[in-house]
Amino acid sequence: MAFINIDENIYLIVVQQVDQYNVTTSVNPSQRCPLINEVLNSSLASLHQIRRMKYYYMICQTHLSLQCFFDEPYMCLCTIDRDANCLKFNATSPICRHTIYCENGGRCLNDGTLCPVSTLCKCSDCYFGDRCQFHAKGIGLTLDDILRYDIQPNVNVFDQSILVKCCALLTIIMFLIGLINSALAVLTFRMKKSREVGCGLYLLASSVTSLLTVSMLTVKFWFLLFTQINLIANNSIVYGGCRSLEFILKVCLYTDNWLNACVALERLMTVKTGVSFNKLLSKRIAQWVIFCLPLVTMISIIHEPIHRNLFEDKYEERVQRAVLQSRISYRQHQWQQLMEHKHLIISSVILAVLSTPRIIIAFLTECVKMSHNSQLYAAGYFISFMPSVSIFIVFVMPSDFYKEQFTKSVKIGLNFIVRRQ
Repeated sequence: MAFINIDENIYLIVVQQVDQYNVTTSVNPSQRCPLINEVLNSSLASLHQIRRMKYYYMICQTHLSLQCFFDEPYMCLCTIDRDANCLKFNATSPICRHTIYCENGGRCLNDGTLCPVSTLCKCSDCYFGDRCQFHAKGIGLTLDDILRYDIQPNVNVFDQSILVKCCALLTIIMFLIGLINSALAVLTFRMKKSREVGCGLYLLASSVTSLLTVSMLTVKFWFLLFTQINLIANNSIVYGGCRSLEFILKVCLYTDNWLNACVALERLMTVKTGVSFNKLLSKRIAQWVIFCLPLVTMISIIHEPIHRNLFEDKYEERVQRAVLQSRISYRQHQWQQLMEHKHLIISSVILAVLSTPRIIIAFLTECVKMSHNSQLYAAGYFISFMPSVSIFIVFVMPSDFYKEQFTKSVKIGLNFIVRRQ
């Protein structure tokens, strides 16, 4: 039999009836060995150990799904007949004689022999590596941080954990939806009338950066997966991908987010200035912003590819209108204005909601050693890419003007195809 200690909880992971050289197992909550005071009432648990031993059989017969329980220094196994079979068990791991092997406060453990054959380090939070030599504290999330402990080396993709397979499927779905949304958005904003103000230029550029973002996300995920399961063994390729892919992905994502922010800012200025809004100036500013924004974004995070390295861990829209109308009440006027500009509110709210999980998780995370909360962090990470995946849904669908331009663009395209035939 074999036990494992995880976060001060003991689990029974293997019980061999027949000798085997290779054993594959998994750990789940039902294999945990609870303490005696968790499975025995307080009056009996307070008895001297010798006196409460005679109640061990009651524990197995009362808790039918229980496999084992621990009453220091005894570990008791519940047999098929629901009897308690107990043996002496040392729950503390043997500590190394010399503690200089582990760094950054890591706890050194060995196999307990006089001449230990194997030695490992139990790292404190935010540290990892075979000697706890790597520090993982910082703000921000990457796929490497989230899936580092969930991707199993040398294991087929279809045999990976549920989280990894769900992330793979989600990445493919997001790429296909993003590709369709970006193509439809480009069809909309290629129309000259859609680009009469800077807002249309920002959204046209955002259509392109959205496609680049979801494409880089797909490339990044599969590159990470293939390198972690050792399908890509060329160190030069791994090193180049390590330094470039995350950098390019962030440039695309941040540029796309800034373009969406520029759309919201120009819409605010349009509402504030009203009929005095300068369309020509708006377009000139947008052209300069679109040109400079990727450069500024790259410069702001250029330190990332410089400091990235590999390590081997042996053992972490706009329309100007003038409307003549009859006298109406102030409340009716407010409602009409709200209905006319509802697309401005809807798109801004959707973008804010979709960006919130990534921000919250980034600031709540003390460090990026997150193996116990991988599902939560993966969900927050992928949700943050939803604005890039749904640009057509967010900006075109709520707007009657943009939907009209999209319909015209589709008709022009179909007429062109018909003439060619």
